[in-house]
Amino acid sequence: MAGSPNASNMVVGLDIGTSKVVAIVGQPTDDGGIEIAGIGSHPFAGYEARRRDQY
Repeated sequence: MAGSPNASNMVVGLDIGTSKVVAIVGQPTDDGGIEIAGIGSHPFAGYEARRRDQY
């Protein structure tokens, strides 16, 4: 691990889809990889199907 976890060295991915939201949190490692610290998902029903030009 590349040191103790703190907000300045965490990496976050967020995927907001049409049926769920997924977040993944990790920390860079010394060898250039990412060590996963946590993953979460939750059902999502907040979007209706639309084209980009309809917003």
